[in-house]
Amino acid sequence: MSVLVIGAGTAGFADAGSVTLMFTGDPATISLGDPSGPLAKDGQESVAEVVGHPGDDGQPGTDDTGEIDPVEGKDLVGATIKVTAEDSAGNNAVLAVADLTSLTFADANGKATDKVKAEAKPLGTPAATTIEVWSVGAPAGVYTLTVKLGTKDTATVDVVVAGGATSVTLATEWDEDQTTLTATATVTDEDGNLVPNTTAVQFDAIGSLDLRARSGAGVTKDEDGKGASVNTKNGVATVRFSPISESGTARIFASVTAGADDVSSVSIAAEEPEPEVMPEPEASLSCLNNLSGFSTWTCEVDSTASEVFGWVSGRGATAIHLWNGTEWIRYSVVNGDRVPGTSDFTVRDTDILYISN
Repeated sequence: MSVLVIGAGTAGFADAGSVTLMFTGDPATISLGDPSGPLAKDGQESVAEVVGHPGDDGQPGTDDTGEIDPVEGKDLVGATIKVTAEDSAGNNAVLAVADLTSLTFADANGKATDKVKAEAKPLGTPAATTIEVWSVGAPAGVYTLTVKLGTKDTATVDVVVAGGATSVTLATEWDEDQTTLTATATVTDEDGNLVPNTTAVQFDAIGSLDLRARSGAGVTKDEDGKGASVNTKNGVATVRFSPISESGTARIFASVTAGADDVSSVSIAAEEPEPEVMPEPEASLSCLNNLSGFSTWTCEVDSTASEVFGWVSGRGATAIHLWNGTEWIRYSVVNGDRVPGTSDFTVRDTDILYISN
């Protein structure tokens, strides 16, 4: 199919190129996404306003006594589930709420229950619908939602009704530069199910490493900034901390009002100064405590008779002698030649020499 675009009040037209149109049939199959989170077993406070039955004008009406006749609202939605549909050819199909003829729950034993509720609502796109689910005092556990598409198809998904928080698992991780610490708490009930999104987790940082909680969505910082509270989302709560001090160790605590908690230690090591590189010792004239007569070699580094003679010969020395404990060993050079019978001995720390002049 081709589309031509013609401007109003101007001559000519533009070719918009090829356009593909898709015509879908009635929905033949449905698919359910995962729930957006676990449900609170005891429900939550009502979101519906208490109003009278509507009168002819659509406004709240009154009963026979003239008092407003209240209408009870349902609990807050605990989670949402996305429903999508396809026609018999596999194309995305337009799904209306009315196409879903049944939404029922069963417990882990397959027994039907009315303590978990579901309601379908338009999602705002032609091919999808949202199912809102919430608990009205259902015991903690896993419940199966069965959704029917007329008489054509059925889809199921498990929904968790979580109990109270009984376990907290804390994980901490520094970024590469150790400028941000992310503390993540995972909270579960006694069956290991993630807790509802209304569970508050308190984070605290204590220690020589001064950490301050950073602002974020849903994060309520303590007055001193060293801790913060945040509600779980799908059983997980996260707070980021920034270090104020340059080094030290801190303990991060994550706790819930039910008493469950966990702790993790984190630290930043102090930068150690570069080790001072000491120069390698060298033999020199200063290793001799006397430049004539008796002299002691005072350096830990060794030398040789020829090297020492080279330093003292320019100062009038004609020979040097080493006492080896029993006799004197001589070294001497005349006109650049070593005198026969002399030895180029090794000079070591505390050796006694005699320098002839």
